Amino acid sequence: MIPFFSVLIPSYNRPEYIGELINSFLNGKFKDFEIIISDDCSPKVDELKQLIKVFELDHRVSFFTQENNIGEVGNKNFLVSKAKGQFNILIGDDDKFIPNSLSILHKKIIDNPNFDIYTFGYSTMNENSESLFKYVSPKDIKINLEDFKIASHVFCADMLPLWIFHPSTFCCRAGLEKSIGYSYEVGMAEDMYFIFEVLLDNKTLFVISEEIFQWRKIISKSKSDQLNQSSIYLNDIKARLKIYQQILKKYSFNNHFDFFISDEYVYRFLFKNIISDKTIVLSNLKSILFDDKELIETDVINKLVNLSKQKSTYIRINKFLLLPKRIFIFFQIFGFMDTIRFLFGHFSNKKIFSLVKS
Repeated sequence: MIPFFSVLIPSYNRPEYIGELINSFLNGKFKDFEIIISDDCSPKVDELKQLIKVFELDHRVSFFTQENNIGEVGNKNFLVSKAKGQFNILIGDDDKFIPNSLSILHKKIIDNPNFDIYTFGYSTMNENSESLFKYVSPKDIKINLEDFKIASHVFCADMLPLWIFHPSTFCCRAGLEKSIGYSYEVGMAEDMYFIFEVLLDNKTLFVISEEIFQWRKIISKSKSDQLNQSSIYLNDIKARLKIYQQILKKYSFNNHFDFFISDEYVYRFLFKNIISDKTIVLSNLKSILFDDKELIETDVINKLVNLSKQKSTYIRINKFLLLPKRIFIFFQIFGFMDTIRFLFGHFSNKKIFSLVKS
């Protein structure tokens, strides 16, 4: 019998957390799913094998080990090839689902059946499973190229999508990940780029206004030895540049290509990310980016370097305006009352000021 969901867990070196993740599915009321785990030849594979043995007593749980390290992208594509369900859910091995969220997700899909990807709200937690912040859309919305105004904000990867869904974990209709695939060409941003490619392929996303899972933000080694890739210095901006290169290479025929080559897009997708990252030393930007041989779009790198050389007043003003501009965009999409509820009804002042770092 074909399960409704295939839960796909690419694993590397985190046996400390994966049991909690698996239990977050097995302990729920919804039962029509399979769980497939693939360890990518990690140093702690033996430890993981011992842990998974208990869960494999449940026929819905399958475990694979890679003889050689195939990388996170290869591991994701491997898991997709093994999935049998109607919908795939890829989730990190240190994250976890909210209790009974599969029931909520199943009902949303049944009630809204004609979408390609279902995304959803989430909350963040730290290494010790302490809750941090919540990111949930004020209402259910759809995102596609027909309403490019909203889609354009997702492509900018500024306040969207992270304020309403996380691009690393979503529910995808079976077959879509096989036809598009996760790209090896964009560094650590294969999940974000997959969302971009789905939209550029004229598919539609449905954003569910419910908190469905918890994403663990590991910024220091504690319980686990494995850091989030995004916490490693300059990984994010390099990945964005690689995405930009792929868009220029593959989508010059797209009706919205002028948007992607515009100064506005370079500023929002690339430069705003640079000035909002306190770890980046602007004076070192040129040498760091040009030293990476995979970054071949020298024109856009020079543009970023020139922007970074603007007077310090210009940089400070732009940093100061990051949050107000993001809030204004959110207001344009969701309206005044929903924006107020999002910012003040559910979150603390600490949360609001932290959004500028997102």
